[in-house]
Amino acid sequence: MTTVTSTRATYHQANKSLPAKEAFTWLKEGWQLFVKAPFKLLGLSFVTLLAAGLIQALAGPIGLGISKWVGPLLATVMWLAIANLAENNKLRLSGGTLRSWTNVALWSLTGPVIAWIQFQIGLC
Repeated sequence: MTTVTSTRATYHQANKSLPAKEAFTWLKEGWQLFVKAPFKLLGLSFVTLLAAGLIQALAGPIGLGISKWVGPLLATVMWLAIANLAENNKLRLSGGTLRSWTNVALWSLTGPVIAWIQFQIGLC
């Protein structure tokens, strides 16, 4: 079952297709969120991309492996800021529990594993 949540309604459908107008609704609501705090969102996006880039610039495969682990954590920070903007009309980085952040950190370890597999294939 596919569930799509919008600020207007929640849709539950047995199949994986949605009406085409829902894509427009999704884009419109995203734009409305962006207009609430454009400079803060752009700044936060820039800082997360800069952090990922600087980590990836570390020497050898170490920097790439660490950046593959930190990338999902930075994406989660961005997601948390956007979710708080949608819920509270304020761009905050607060939220989540220690357990949820631990789960995100553990889940994002799949990034270095995939990078290691790519390195092994590249050595062949």
